[in-house]
Amino acid sequence: MVIQVGDASGTTGYAHYGEESFYIEKGRARFHYGEARYELEEGDTITISCLVPHRIENIGGGELIAICAGSPPTF
Repeated sequence: MVIQVGDASGTTGYAHYGEESFYIEKGRARFHYGEARYELEEGDTITISCLVPHRIENIGGGELIAICAGSPPTF
């Protein structure tokens, strides 16, 4: 996914069935996971249970590129 400066994957967290892993390819992110917040930089990863509301926000000075893989697939 590509998220522009100041944008996020949504305005509120989203919960659903499964697990997801995120890899920060470029930029800086704030990952919202329930009430917790994690700041991630290039090369960082996070793996979560999707049953907890979550979203990712670009807090860097350029575009954020994150690779996300989920299981089970939801497409």
